[in-house]
Amino acid sequence: DVDFSKIEEALPPLETEAKYIISAGFANTTLTDVAPFIVCDGTHCTEGTLLSIYGYSSHRQNICLGHLYSLQNESKQTWSILFDMVLPIFKNCSRPIIAVADGDKGIIQAVKNSSFDVIWFNDVFHKAGNIKNPILKDIY
Repeated sequence: DVDFSKIEEALPPLETEAKYIISAGFANTTLTDVAPFIVCDGTHCTEGTLLSIYGYSSHRQNICLGHLYSLQNESKQTWSILFDMVLPIFKNCSRPIIAVADGDKGIIQAVKNSSFDVIWFNDVFHKAGNIKNPILKDIY
C-alpha cells in the first residue's frame, strides 16, 4: 500500500501556482518482463494535462507504466515527478532506457536531469503529424 496522505510535501515546487495532482498511478515494483524502452506523451485535457509512460513486455504487449494527471502543463517538473515514479522499475536493468517522445521541452529536460541512464529519441511520426495537420487544416 502507498500512503498518499503527504504527497504534496513530497512534490517539488512546480512552475505555476497550480500544484494539484488530480491522479497519479504507477507500477511500484521491479518488472522483469518489460524491455528498457518507453514511450512518453502528454495530452492536454479541459482541466489539466495527462502525462503517460508506456512500455512493452517481452510478448509485445503495451503496458501503462505510469500516468500523472495534473493542473500543470508539460513542464520539466511534472515529467520529472512521473519519471521518478516510473523509472525505478528498471533499476536492475544493465542497459540504458530508451525513451521515445515528441520533443516537448519538458520531457527533454526531465530526461537529461534523470538519475537513470536514459537515451531520448524524437518520435518522427509525431513530429510529421504536427507539421502535416495544420497544413491540411488550412487546405480543407
